[in-house]
Amino acid sequence: MRADAGKIIAGLSGVILLAILMLPGKCPAASPGNFLALFPDAPGGVSSFMTLYTERQVNDFARQRERRPEIDSQGEERHYSEIRQSENTFSFDGGKAGAAFGRVPLLYVIAGYGQAEVDFSFTDELTENKEEYSRQAMFENDGFPVFGGGIAAMMFDATVFENSRFSIGGDLQYRWLDFSAEKGALSYTSTLHEIQLSIAASLEDLQWRPMDLLKLKLSPYGGAKIMHFIGEETFADPANTDAHGNPDPIYYSEDLEPGNHVTFFLGTNIEITGPLFLGLETRFGDDEGYAVQLGCNF
Repeated sequence: MRADAGKIIAGLSGVILLAILMLPGKCPAASPGNFLALFPDAPGGVSSFMTLYTERQVNDFARQRERRPEIDSQGEERHYSEIRQSENTFSFDGGKAGAAFGRVPLLYVIAGYGQAEVDFSFTDELTENKEEYSRQAMFENDGFPVFGGGIAAMMFDATVFENSRFSIGGDLQYRWLDFSAEKGALSYTSTLHEIQLSIAASLEDLQWRPMDLLKLKLSPYGGAKIMHFIGEETFADPANTDAHGNPDPIYYSEDLEPGNHVTFFLGTNIEITGPLFLGLETRFGDDEGYAVQLGCNF
C-alpha cells in the first residue's frame, strides 16, 4: 500500500515538473522556493545553504484616487482628483544564504540585482472649466540593487514512505525595491517594501525513474502566499502646458496602497549531485509565472 502511494506521488511530481518545463519564457513570478528542504534531515543537525535564483514578477497596483484643493498657475483654487493605476513588472537575479540549526527557525539574507518595468497611468481630474490631464507611459529601469531577508519555521515534520520526509511550515520574507526611470520629460520613482508570507507543505527524497537509464530524486512542494507592499511613488511631467500654452507642470507624490495579493504555488527540487539541487516553481492566482533556482546545502 505504501509503495503504491509512493508511486502515485512520484508520478504527480513528474507531472508538475513537465508542466513547469513547458511554461512560456515570459511568465512572471516571485518564488518562496522549497524553504522546508533547507532544514537539516536530523532534528538535531546543523546545515548551511546558498541558493542562486532568477525570477520575474508582475503586480497589478489597483486604481487609487486622492482628492484635494490646490491653487493653479493662474492663482485660482481648483478641486481635483489624482488617479493612478499601474502594472509593475520586476525581474530579479540574485541569491539567498543562511543557516539552519535543527528545527529552530532559520534565518537568511537576500541580495541581488533588479530591473523594473512600470506601465503607469495617471489622470488629474479638474473642476468645471479647467483642463484635465491624462497620461499613460511605460517606464523601464536600467537596474537597481535589491536587499532583504527572511525567517522560516518548520511546524510539522514526520517520516513517511520509509525514506521520505513530510513537513509543513511557514516563511516570512522581506525585500527592498528602490528604483527610478525617465521617458522624455516624464519621470517616475518608487520605493517599495515587499512583504511575503508563505505557508507550504513538502515531501522530500521521492524516487522517480521515468526511463531505465534515468533516476531522479525529487522534493515536490506546494502552498499559498500573501504578498503586501508598503511604499511611495512620484510621477512628474514638468513639460506639461495648459490649453493656452502656459506652463502647467504636473507633480504627483503619494503613498501606495495596493492591497494584498494571494497566490498559490507548486514546485519541486531535483537533486543534481549530493548537496546540489535544481529548483523549479510555477505560480497561479493574483500573480502567475515561474521561477528557477540553483542551490546547495552543506
